[in-house]
This record gives sequence, structure tokens and C-alpha cells, in this order.
Amino acid sequence: MEFVVGDMLFVLLHEMAHAVVAELGIPVLGRGEDAADSFAATRLIRLGNDFSEQIVADSAKGWFMSERRDKKTGQAVPYYDVHGLNLQRAHQFVCYLVSFNQDKFKSLADEVKLPRYRQESCTEDYNKALNCLDSLLKPHRRAADQQKTNIDVTYGDGCGK
Repeated sequence: MEFVVGDMLFVLLHEMAHAVVAELGIPVLGRGEDAADSFAATRLIRLGNDFSEQIVADSAKGWFMSERRDKKTGQAVPYYDVHGLNLQRAHQFVCYLVSFNQDKFKSLADEVKLPRYRQESCTEDYNKALNCLDSLLKPHRRAADQQKTNIDVTYGDGCGK
């Protein structure tokens, strides 16, 4: 149940990143899917609780499992896809986790054979992703002295199609 809920939260954040980029005109250098992955992962990791960190770890594990399944079934690697390769996405998430908390996620990095030299360079990747997103979103955030926006929600009976 936690895996499914976590996966849905990751997908929600990933898709929200696409919406934020489109609505706010945020520039993206590189693939949009990579930016959306980084947005979702860094937001979850930054929450700093066991569940949010587990969501990122489970996402990585899911891509490792997808890779094994694709190899087993003879599925061709879609080099032309808008998303990165499953193994690239998985290793990037492990990299972010290691950079956030090396003691906690070193065993995961070792399990997926992320080389030691790469584990050491992960901090730069995580910090770049986090700082880039923060600086791009900063002009769109509500200032502390600004009034909060009130959003009224009215519920009604659904009818028709």
C-alpha cells in the first residue's frame, strides 16, 4: 500500500513539475522529463522524513525492476524516448539519496553498484538540482509580507455524465 501511495505521490509531483514549467515559463535546459524527475525527487527528499525518502528509493527500485523485466522479456531499449533510460533514472535517484544522507543510503548505493567515485560526486548533482529549481521558483513565491490567497471550494452533487 505504501509503495502504491508513494508512487502516486511521485507521479503527482513529476506531473506538477511539468505544469509549473509550462504555466510559469520556467526555462529548462536539457530534457523536460529529467527536470520533472529532479523536481519530484528533490522535493520529496527535502521533506526529510522516512516516508518521503522511501518514495524516492522505491521509485529507483521500480526502475531497476523494470530494466530487469525488459531484459528478461527481450524488450528493446527505447533510446529515442523522452524519458531517460530506466537505469539512468534509477541511478540518479540513488545518487540524490546518497548525497542527502550518505550514512542512511550507502548500503542502497552499494547494492546497486553505484561506484564510490560516483557516490562522492552525487552531492554536486543534488545541490545543482535543488538550487537551480529554488532560484527559478523564487520570483514566483509569495513573500512573507504578502497576503495569502484564499481559495473557496464548493462541493456539490455530481450528476449527468
